[in-house]
Amino acid sequence: AGQYDSAEDFQQLHSHLTEVEQQTNPPHASCTNRLFYFAIPPNVFLASAKSIRLSAMSASGFTRLIVEKPFGHDLTSAQQLCNDLGAVFSEDFLY
Repeated sequence: AGQYDSAEDFQQLHSHLTEVEQQTNPPHASCTNRLFYFAIPPNVFLASAKSIRLSAMSASGFTRLIVEKPFGHDLTSAQQLCNDLGAVFSEDFLY
């Protein structure tokens, strides 16, 4: 468990994931992908996305953020979340 806005906690997660990736002997060890499923409160999406960007990106494959709906509490808040996340990750990272 860690804090949504803690780059240090996401760095610890990155270290753990890297260790697991190395131990599991994937078929294509030179390419490991990471999916982050955001089943978290919308008010911490941006902080978590920033922490992932700073500390937990895959070094050799893709990184994707999957955002669970509802996305905001109305159209205005959904558009704001889209804009905020878009400032951290391009659209091809977000699902």
